[in-house]
Amino acid sequence: MVVKQNYQSNNKIALELIDVNDNEPVLIATTNIQGVSLEDDEVLIKNYSENFGIRQVLMDSKIISKPLEFNINGLDVTKHKLLNI
Repeated sequence: MVVKQNYQSNNKIALELIDVNDNEPVLIATTNIQGVSLEDDEVLIKNYSENFGIRQVLMDSKIISKPLEFNINGLDVTKHKLLNI
């Protein structure tokens, strides 16, 4: 299950994945990079380390759009529109 939250530092959208079997957090799919401009319906998806592959899962599930920008700050982080939660 994907839960929409907000980062405390700037109120941008955070997406947390929760295990539906035990309601325990699995990971935070988004990242919060200071200085990166986002519209109210945009998110930054971290697709490396423990999050590798999550971008495609979220796109296939129609939760986020195809990437609008790639390699934010030189990282495997992409900007997306939030479609459905």
